[in-house]
Amino acid sequence: MKKYSQIYRLNKSVSFVKEILMNLELYGRYHPLIRSVLLKSSKEGKYQFEITEYPFPKLPIKVQYCARVLENSIGVHYEIVGLPLHHVEFQYKIINNNDAEMQVHLDLQISGLPFIRGILAHKILKAQKELMDNIEKGSCH
Repeated sequence: MKKYSQIYRLNKSVSFVKEILMNLELYGRYHPLIRSVLLKSSKEGKYQFEITEYPFPKLPIKVQYCARVLENSIGVHYEIVGLPLHHVEFQYKIINNNDAEMQVHLDLQISGLPFIRGILAHKILKAQKELMDNIEKGSCH
């Protein structure tokens, strides 16, 4: 399993950002590659969604997978299931610096084939940067 970390600084309220990260349907509106999100199940604060994503915007390649979302004491945890030969987990830690700025710490873990793992990490981290930029600007698609 390979781990990656990133820190994003946003001039948004913690509650605003946490609402987006907890609600994957809302999250999908800000994410540059996600085109549809369907709630499959919810039990005791655990949610499972079916996601359709176009990882290469100029190519008609569609990827579908499931994501489990769980709020925990430090933020929001995502587990991606259904990707062939790979396992992906996100942990978003939300830190309130002051009224004007907050931070989102992303810890990403990917297991699988090293070459594909590297491509996945690059695509995910680039999309996360765009996601956070879109949240900062309030820009949905």
